[in-house]
Parts: sequence; structure tokens; C-alpha cells
Amino acid sequence: MLNDGNNRAADSCIGEVIDVLERQRKLYDDLLKLSHEKRQVICKGDTERLNEIVQAEVAFLSAINSLEKERLKKVEAVAVSMDTDMGGLTLSKLAELSQEPHRGKLQILQKELNGVLKAQLEINTLNRELLQTQIDHTDVMLNIFVGDEDPLNNIYRDNGSTDSERKQTAGLFDRQI
Repeated sequence: MLNDGNNRAADSCIGEVIDVLERQRKLYDDLLKLSHEKRQVICKGDTERLNEIVQAEVAFLSAINSLEKERLKKVEAVAVSMDTDMGGLTLSKLAELSQEPHRGKLQILQKELNGVLKAQLEINTLNRELLQTQIDHTDVMLNIFVGDEDPLNNIYRDNGSTDSERKQTAGLFDRQI
């Protein structure tokens, strides 16, 4: 617990940390909603909307990064006011050292942030798998149409030598009918 001398300064700093964490949680919530939309867009194959979503994600990540820097500064101020090491000042530890109403707010924020970040990880994994499936499908379809050989880069082998007995497989468009 904090002593009375450090209580006011730490209390103010903890309030600022809570404010930043609440803003971060809001951004993560919005990013999660966007990720769910992204899943639907990937399934539909709407590349134009997918590009828009990716651009929006970049903006969210930039804003989250800025808030993270601000949060670190606020946590450093809390550590100084509590005369403790910033490295060991986790959200759990901060809640433990805080008094009400900050303690309750920090505990709720911790649960909410853990939940939204876990959900974000799950949807990102699913979206990555869906995108990889689409890439694999596109690759198979291209190989059916143009053959296995890359028509722009099939003169040299991997080691740089030419292949005089190069075996060509005809794609759908290169077959004689």
C-alpha cells in the first residue's frame, strides 16, 4: 500500500494510467470489430474492401503504438511516485498497490484487455489461415492455366546454370488442341 505522502501523487498518476488503458481498450475493441469484418471480406473475396481494412488496421496500430508510448510514460511516473522499479510494475502489481476505486478499475481493465487481446489473436490466426487458403487456391488455379513453370523466370536453375534439357509442362493455354 502507498503511504500518505506518496498517495496523492501516485493516485493522480494511476488515474492517468487508467485513462490511457481505457483508450487503448477502446481502440482494441474497434480493431477487433474490424478484424471480424475482415474475415467476412476475405470469405467474399472483396479485395477492394480488404485493402481499405488493411489501411484502417495500419491507422489503428499507429494509434495503439502512440498510446503505448504514452502509457509507458505514465507508468514510469507511477513508479517514481511509488518509489518502485518500473520493470516489475505490471498491471496486476499496480492494482495490488492501488486503493479503491483505482484497484477495481485496474482489475476490470486487465480482464477486458486480456479478453480482447485473446480474441484478437484468435481472429488474426483465423484470418491468416483464410488468406493462406486463398493464396494456395489462387496458386493452384494459376498452375492449371499456365503450367508449373514460371514463364518469367524459367531460364535458369536455382544454382544459376541453364537447363538445356528443361522439361516444360504446358498449361491450359499452352496446350495444343
